[in-house]
Amino acid sequence: MKPIYRILTTLVVGLLCVPFAQGAEPVKFDYNGLRYRVNDDGKTVTVVTPTNGRDVSFQLVIPEKTHHIYSNMAGSFDNEYTVTTIGYQAFDGCKYLYGPLVIPNTVTTIEEGAFIGCTSLTGPLVLPNSLTDIKGYVFRFCSGFTSVKLPDALTTIGTAAFEECTGLTGTLTLPNTVTEVGNTAFSKCSGLTSIAFSNHLTTIGDWAFNQCSGLTGELKLPASLVTIGDHAFASCQNLTGSLVIPNKVTTIGQWAFLGCKGMTGTLTIGDAVKTIGHSAFLTTSFTGPLTLGKSLESIGNNAFRDAKGFTGPLTLPNTLKSIGYQTFYNCTGFNGPLTMSNSLTEVGEEAFRYCAGLTGELKLPSTLTTLGKGAFYGCSGLTGSLVIPSSVTTIGGETFKSCSGMTGTLTLPSTLTTIGNEAFYRTGFTGSLVIPDNVTEIGYRAFNYCTGFTGTLTLGKSLTTIVGSAFEGCKGFTGSLVIPDKVTTIGWDAFEGCTGFTTLTLGKSLTSIGESAFRSCGFTGSLTLPNSLTDLGNSAFSQCKGLTGTLTIPSSLTKIPESAFFNTNVAEIILPATLTEIGESAFLHEKVEHLSLIVRSSILQPQNVLLGEWPFGFYSFEEEYEGLLDWISFSKLYVPKGTVALYRVCPTWKDFGTIVEMDNEPAVRGDADGSGVVDVDDLNLLINMLLHKADETPAADVNGDGVVDIDDVNIIINIMVHKE
Repeated sequence: MKPIYRILTTLVVGLLCVPFAQGAEPVKFDYNGLRYRVNDDGKTVTVVTPTNGRDVSFQLVIPEKTHHIYSNMAGSFDNEYTVTTIGYQAFDGCKYLYGPLVIPNTVTTIEEGAFIGCTSLTGPLVLPNSLTDIKGYVFRFCSGFTSVKLPDALTTIGTAAFEECTGLTGTLTLPNTVTEVGNTAFSKCSGLTSIAFSNHLTTIGDWAFNQCSGLTGELKLPASLVTIGDHAFASCQNLTGSLVIPNKVTTIGQWAFLGCKGMTGTLTIGDAVKTIGHSAFLTTSFTGPLTLGKSLESIGNNAFRDAKGFTGPLTLPNTLKSIGYQTFYNCTGFNGPLTMSNSLTEVGEEAFRYCAGLTGELKLPSTLTTLGKGAFYGCSGLTGSLVIPSSVTTIGGETFKSCSGMTGTLTLPSTLTTIGNEAFYRTGFTGSLVIPDNVTEIGYRAFNYCTGFTGTLTLGKSLTTIVGSAFEGCKGFTGSLVIPDKVTTIGWDAFEGCTGFTTLTLGKSLTSIGESAFRSCGFTGSLTLPNSLTDLGNSAFSQCKGLTGTLTIPSSLTKIPESAFFNTNVAEIILPATLTEIGESAFLHEKVEHLSLIVRSSILQPQNVLLGEWPFGFYSFEEEYEGLLDWISFSKLYVPKGTVALYRVCPTWKDFGTIVEMDNEPAVRGDADGSGVVDVDDLNLLINMLLHKADETPAADVNGDGVVDIDDVNIIINIMVHKE
């Protein structure tokens, strides 16, 4: 039994002397104000936290060695350990720790967030050469450090490792072993004045040096650099001189140099750069020519917006495929030719807006598919002709607005379907204009005041809508204006002031003509409005003084609005039986004494028509006539036989100088509404008479038997079917 007892005693004592068994909870102990945890090797330890909590105040010194002094049944022990690790968030928020931070060369690892917010640690920070990487957030918000000496073998600096260490001053030297500076690593380190980069650095992370406002002088990026992250140097406004993006860089991140207004030298983009991110050089102050690399494929939104210092020509490399929104917006300093990439597929909205100094003829490549709104708005220095490639189907609003220097011809492709609002507003194009057959809509003020056009205007067959002011002020167009048959709506002011047109043909599907749509146009001769027209705007044909023949109003129109034909010179007006209202000054003329008004149908009972002030007659501002406004004493009114007495007692109608009966027989048999043709309108008129007992007219009694009945309806149908 005695040998067995001695064996058990030896085993118990041995176990008591072992700090912890394999797989058991690591041993933690306190020594000189710090708590440690024994590492797996049983020989080294990790600093865990201050012994007495995070609000204690003392000067922090990390020792090379520490001791675990303890007693148990086996006796007293003093185990010595080497300190190799400072643990995760070990001193996070210990804002009362003070003095210089001493870290021994035995430490090989500092875990994430180890010293976050230790704002009272001061003086130079010297990190041991045993460290090969600095993990994330380690010294974040440690604003008391005045400088940092990084380890000679350091390779990576983690995320936010020194973020807002605002006390750091002077030059930051990155050892030549460093390959990566992590996201926000030195963000807001406003005291740094310069950076000596590692010759092996490949990556500068997002926000890495963002708002390092103390950086001055020229930024010399290493030739080894491959990636510049988002916001990498944003708001480093005191950097000066020129900037060369090295030839290995492939990506310049979004906002990378945003607001670096102090850089007033040249900017050279390396030949390996494929992507320039959104707002990368927004509001910078670079001067001289802009050199873009030979491999560039895309430039992001706002990349060079408001960079007004660039001068000379702008050449886009042939690898470039995409230009984003407002990429070169307001780069007013460019003063040479713009050379487009022959691989370009997209020009974003307002990409070159207000680049008035760009010159030469704009050659759009055949690869282009997207032209954004306002892409070349205000590029008044661009000259010559413009050919829109066949790959483009839509021209957005304001795309070429105010490109007044383009004085050549404009060629639109057959593939085009839409022309946006103000797309070519006040451009200087000359010659004729052909709107392709696939275009269905012309936008608001699309060609407004394009006074340079001197030839004809041809509108495409698929056009359904001409929006307001589309061709307003295009006084140089000549010849005939033919509105295609599919057009249903012509907007207000659409052709106002187009004084060069000589004749007008309106399509058979037209239902609406907007206010002042043809005001002051140069049309001559007669005008027949289509039977489809149901809405006519105020002043629609006002001041069309060249109209001197016959004006025919269709039966589909019930109202002639105010000033609709004011100051035209038509000699004859044919009004349908369907009219219920004639607006103020609708047919008022300037000193015209030959006006004749013909009413073809007695259905038009004068007492049922609402008349505005001065619907007919003439006025004059000449000295001998000043103040004279004679309603209709110089005009003649032709009315159906047997209705003279009715007109002579109706206000306004009775004031015509002459009222004469005309032959009741229509010029065309079956033309019940007096439009000159036999069509569905005549058929509808007779049906309305039969169903609603409306007033009958002699012209509606097609067979002459004295009554309007189903026999007359059948005759009209027969005429329409057999075209008798």
